[in-house]
Amino acid sequence: MAGVLGETEGLGTPDPRVVVGLGINADWAPGDFPAELASIMTSLREAGGEREIDMGRLLERFLEGLEAPVEALRAGRFDGADWADRQLTTGRTVTLVTAAGDEVVHAVGVDTATGALVIEDPANASGERRVLVGEISHVRLADPITAAV
Repeated sequence: MAGVLGETEGLGTPDPRVVVGLGINADWAPGDFPAELASIMTSLREAGGEREIDMGRLLERFLEGLEAPVEALRAGRFDGADWADRQLTTGRTVTLVTAAGDEVVHAVGVDTATGALVIEDPANASGERRVLVGEISHVRLADPITAAV
């Protein structure tokens, strides 16, 4: 229903930057979904019983919700524990897409100090691997959440 894409530049320098893009499938009617995505796509309109979405109101409420977190970041405050609690990948099997290829992995958490996704990796002595670069796809709320082994 929604997606977030973040890209960083200048990590390890005095002037690190991040660009974050957010997308919401808001007012798509199910009949308008692209054929190749119809089996995996949804929208707020579909979830709301086919009611039309007021895009202006959605944007207004969305921006209101961003105001406090953005101001905290500008002031140099970041609540890593809150972020870890709110993100949806922990406990889910997801597809990790990197330059090396696609990999189905089990997400076990996030490293709040670095922002890395922590995944199971039996090949490592710790049983885990931290991923700093990649794309997570196929995160579905209907997917079961399982505890890390």
